[in-house]
Amino acid sequence: MKKIIFKNDDIKSLVEGKKCARLSFGLSDIVLEGVLTKHFSPADTKKGFEMLKRYISSSSFEVIVLDDFGHSLASSSYKDDIIIWLNDHQCNDDFPLLIITGGGQEELPNLIADYT
Repeated sequence: MKKIIFKNDDIKSLVEGKKCARLSFGLSDIVLEGVLTKHFSPADTKKGFEMLKRYISSSSFEVIVLDDFGHSLASSSYKDDIIIWLNDHQCNDDFPLLIITGGGQEELPNLIADYT
């Protein structure tokens, strides 16, 4: 199973029954019941990414949703650092399923290597 997926619809079935966190970077209409949610403005992409790294390092979640992250990442000055970090860590056994939603993500699958 892929550890990083890019999806804009029907993510509820992927988080159902799992310990899940959501980092939201925009005005999404996705409603996920019982999910720890933190909101960041697109200008706070680096701060949100630091939170993501803490969540992943703690192994506390099976699924992490980066909601509307595509636009934030595409316009971030930290884009290369974020992509390198994801590429370096997604092959770890304790890396959770990461769901990235939002527009602007068309180029991301090509930038994030698939280690699975």
